[in-house]
Amino acid sequence: MTINFQKVTISDVAINTVKDSIPGFVENIDAFEGTKNNLYIRVKFKKLDLHAYMVIDSKNRLMVHYCEEVEKNLPCKHRNLLAAIANYFGHSIELTNTKTKLVEYKDFEKQFEKVRWENKNDEFKLIPTIKDTLPATNQVEKQTVPVEQLIDRDWETGWNGVQDYLDSQGVDIALQNKILERRKRISMHVPIQQEQTAPSKPATPYQGETFRRVLRHIFNDKHLILIGGKGTGKDTLINTLAWIFNFPLLLQIGDKDTSRETIVAEPAFRDNESTYDLSQFTKTVQHGGLVNYAEVNFLKGDITSVFHSLFDENEALATPLGPIQAHEDFLMCCSMNVGNGYFDVNKLNDAFKDRFAVVRLPQTMEFQNLIKEKSGLVDSNALEFLSTIKKNLEELFFDGLCHSADTVRGYIDAAKYFLNFGFNNETRIEVVEDYIINKVEDTEEYFEARNAVREAFSELKLSPFPFTEEEKAYSNAQEDDN
Repeated sequence: MTINFQKVTISDVAINTVKDSIPGFVENIDAFEGTKNNLYIRVKFKKLDLHAYMVIDSKNRLMVHYCEEVEKNLPCKHRNLLAAIANYFGHSIELTNTKTKLVEYKDFEKQFEKVRWENKNDEFKLIPTIKDTLPATNQVEKQTVPVEQLIDRDWETGWNGVQDYLDSQGVDIALQNKILERRKRISMHVPIQQEQTAPSKPATPYQGETFRRVLRHIFNDKHLILIGGKGTGKDTLINTLAWIFNFPLLLQIGDKDTSRETIVAEPAFRDNESTYDLSQFTKTVQHGGLVNYAEVNFLKGDITSVFHSLFDENEALATPLGPIQAHEDFLMCCSMNVGNGYFDVNKLNDAFKDRFAVVRLPQTMEFQNLIKEKSGLVDSNALEFLSTIKKNLEELFFDGLCHSADTVRGYIDAAKYFLNFGFNNETRIEVVEDYIINKVEDTEEYFEARNAVREAFSELKLSPFPFTEEEKAYSNAQEDDN
């Protein structure tokens, strides 16, 4: 019995989008390094009974897992998460199983029965959940929803740090007292559920007067749409809100395949009866928590109407099992990038936007200060180098080119690389290629990016940025054509 595979290409953008949500979806990660640098990875998702596997050896770079979508040859959210986990181990995935039946999958899994796995949960900061069934508090009688982890979470731990941060941001005492009362209530009554992550202090909490503005909207009972380009701190702001209020955090990502069913509840069959399984979004509406709905403008226009009743006076989400009344400590923060380079986005429905406070985030700090804060790099020559690379590439962005290289994370990773391995000609070439311009997939745009980088090296009077053999061949072909 064999499993069919198909080629798969999962972009860096897709991987970077989901990598921070791994703790919310994944329960356990194990790895085993065999001979000849073979690597096997086993992953247990929170809502799947079966493990998923990845095999990295001299012949294969493949993932194998089973879910209903795979059996039906439909897209599934697990693939991007598995690719992000493989990426952490330094590998990309080239093949994935398709149209796999359960019996075929179990037959494949047998080969791993005697493997002595090494647990990697700590490296991925996976959060164990403690089962604790609570009485249902919604209007749906047919659906009993198990709720995870503890009620009456500790609000005091970390409060002094929160208070110091609020002072640094100029939050007045009256507003701080409101935050404290809300934090106590959330800690007492809002549990941490599956797929949610526990709140924690961001490495660098959000800085700027927009923070106080957002707080006032929250206490005015408004949900939020945060608009801004890369590096404006949308996710940082949402994570900061989760930290100060002690909100469990659920990450949802908008895409063109999202449907009303995947948002609210999907058909299920149990005890010989047709029913529906409420989504984790619906359970967060029901039991409380903070939803970070990233890239909400990738949702189709007719899909966002599913939220309308939730954010009007009814404050209830319509489901096939009846309306779910929103918990008093449910908060939704939608985020979206704007500007050139964002394709397949939809114009948000005016009726949807009208239910939110819509906040445009400014660039939170000057580029070099941002890199310092995020990485700890203080070498002025290295910071000037990254600034010059960014400036030269931005000239291409204005012409509609190379937008994949517009990556704040790439520059932060580059700065950390300099801290670990020094700032020299070898590391300069490595970080520019591997963290920035290699993200450009179009060949001609990639060569344009290399030329822009080459000019930056020349401006800074550094050793020349090298020509690749591919560039030389392309240049010779262009000369022959002429």
